[in-house]
Amino acid sequence: MAPVQVGKGVRIANVLRYHQQGTLQQTGRNFDLAVEGEGFFQVQRSDGTNAYTRDGSFTLSSTGALVTGSGYLLSPGITVPPDAVEVTISGNGIVATRSGDTSAGPVEIGRLELVRFANPTGLESLGENLYRETVASGQPINGQPQEQGFGRIVQGSLESSNVNADAGTGGGGCKSVAQFTAQAVPAIQANTCLNCHRAGAAMAALDMTALGTNPRNDAVACAQAL
Repeated sequence: MAPVQVGKGVRIANVLRYHQQGTLQQTGRNFDLAVEGEGFFQVQRSDGTNAYTRDGSFTLSSTGALVTGSGYLLSPGITVPPDAVEVTISGNGIVATRSGDTSAGPVEIGRLELVRFANPTGLESLGENLYRETVASGQPINGQPQEQGFGRIVQGSLESSNVNADAGTGGGGCKSVAQFTAQAVPAIQANTCLNCHRAGAAMAALDMTALGTNPRNDAVACAQAL
C-alpha cells in the first residue's frame, strides 16, 4: 500500500477588490445611487479626511444632507430642503427638487461629482466599503458624471460588489504576477505591493522591466507578510 500523503490544502489567502463594474440592482429607493462606468463617490470621514466608495446607499441626515449609512457626508455636499416632496438625480449628476407648490417647477440644488484614480487597485481598504488613496493608486482626479470619461449616475439602483477570493496555500502574501491588472503595471511604485494593497511592502523576486513587457505567471512573494 502506498504511503498516505497529507497536503496542506487550499485556503483563502487574500481578498482582492478589482473595482470592476458590478451588476446594477434596482431598489426603488430615492437615494440609492449607482455609478455605471468609471468613478467613485467622495465622502468626508469624521476626522475630516476624504474616502472613496462605489457604495451609493445614501440617506438624508437630520439636516437634509446626503450621507452614507455610517453618517459620512457626501463631498461636495448636497442638502435637500425640508419642503422638498420630490428629488431627482439625473445621469449627469444634477440634483433637482420639487416643493409642494405644484405651480413651481423643479429647482436645481447641486451636482454630484465623481473621482477616479490611475490605478484603483492600489487603493487601501478602510472597511465600510471605503477606500483611501495611496502612492500606488495615484492622486484623485475629480470630475462630473458623463464628462471626460466618467460614468453616469443611476438613481434608485445599487451596484453589486466585485470581490475576488484569492485561493492559496499559505503566507497571505502576493500570489502571482498574472493577478496584477494591465492597468496596475505602469503604476507600480518602488517599495509598493499593489496586490496586497499595502504601501511600503517591499516586493521580492520581481523583475519590473520584464513585467512591463512580458508578464509571467511565476509566484511572487511579499517580503513583508500580511
